[in-house]
Amino acid sequence: MLAVLGLLAEWDGPEGAADMMSAVGARRASELDCSDSGCVERAAAVLSGLGAEVAIEGGAEPTLVVSGCPLAARVADHPELCDWMAALVLGAADVPAVSRCDRAGGRPRCRFTLSLPPALGAP
Repeated sequence: MLAVLGLLAEWDGPEGAADMMSAVGARRASELDCSDSGCVERAAAVLSGLGAEVAIEGGAEPTLVVSGCPLAARVADHPELCDWMAALVLGAADVPAVSRCDRAGGRPRCRFTLSLPPALGAP
């Protein structure tokens, strides 16, 4: 997956890889049949489908706390992966997502904060 994203970023810039990840997130959310779920739960389901463990921290801007991200081991060499995974979350949730990954310690812990419109509110 990293090789494909890297090649796509070479061809179309980092935005091309982000656009693809967003499209993958949206498609994966529809394949998981979680369209009736809230946007936060859809994004969590997509990340869980990759083999990650996901916890949701509530609030006005909920945060997905992810452990076991399949790309976490490569983040030290490729920090752009965090933004590309945020694009996957954006595609799944259909709301903006910001990567706030914790890179301290031996293995990064991914964190994605979602910006919910006021009408949706916190989960």
